[in-house]
Amino acid sequence: MPYKLIKGTFHLTGKSKTGRDTSFQPDGDSMHFKPSNPSHLDDLQRVGRPYRLTHIGSLNLRFEGIDATEIHYGGSRQPYPQAEDSRDYLTGRIGMNPVTYKADGYRVKPPANDGQKGFILSKQLDFHGRPVSFCFTGTTALSDGSWQYVNNALLKRSLNYKLLVNGLVYPLFYDTLYSSLRETLRDAALSAIYAGKNIWQYDWTNYWVDISKEEHVQSFYNIYPKLFRRITDYYNDFDSFNRAQFITWLDERSENDQVWYRPDWNLTHLDNLVEVKGKKIRMTHFPEDLVFVSRRT
Repeated sequence: MPYKLIKGTFHLTGKSKTGRDTSFQPDGDSMHFKPSNPSHLDDLQRVGRPYRLTHIGSLNLRFEGIDATEIHYGGSRQPYPQAEDSRDYLTGRIGMNPVTYKADGYRVKPPANDGQKGFILSKQLDFHGRPVSFCFTGTTALSDGSWQYVNNALLKRSLNYKLLVNGLVYPLFYDTLYSSLRETLRDAALSAIYAGKNIWQYDWTNYWVDISKEEHVQSFYNIYPKLFRRITDYYNDFDSFNRAQFITWLDERSENDQVWYRPDWNLTHLDNLVEVKGKKIRMTHFPEDLVFVSRRT
């Protein structure tokens, strides 16, 4: 299936209904994008919520195939400065740097170097109504609203690929991503891993991580962001760590974390790929070897 090409501009700030300046919260795998022709979004497959435009006509994108460490999630964050590094690389590649942030460190302080041209290739909205996209800077001679097949040469021009091959984000693959494109992105991740680029110098995903306190994964250990989000969700439900409680809690949420894993391509759930010993945790498989089942409803 081809992807819909949608031209537009990238944005860091917006406007309220009354015209007041508002702030967006970019990170290494999300950015606001204003389509030149919003009606093209109606051609994308919808699996959950509809898309929703801001008062400037933008919406947040979900970058296909990658997952950046979290600057802000559920009142928590992952260690500084790796999350900021991926965000700053992204805004720099788009041509928005320097960007000034508010005191909280993740909301942009208006005014900003907004309206940089670009385009996306997308075929569906995710469960939250965000276009799942390959993102590109600049202009293209291809027609706005046309359907395009993505080959490896085009994929390697995307911001998604560049973030991954430079080791600034983790791979995060879903079964809605074509296998040929997934393999190219996996190769990009492996090249960054073998070279020890950026985030991979600090990665603890497959090593024992002390999660007896939430601050440990906030301040000391860079891990697979999907696992970090699950740990954060757990601590939002409970004040302290209990091994049996955590395993039961993770198992109860496993239906939303179905995953295929290499090399045999067996189907399981995330909780079966996580090992807990005392108050320490690690993943038993590498992120680049996982393909998650996308939510359908």
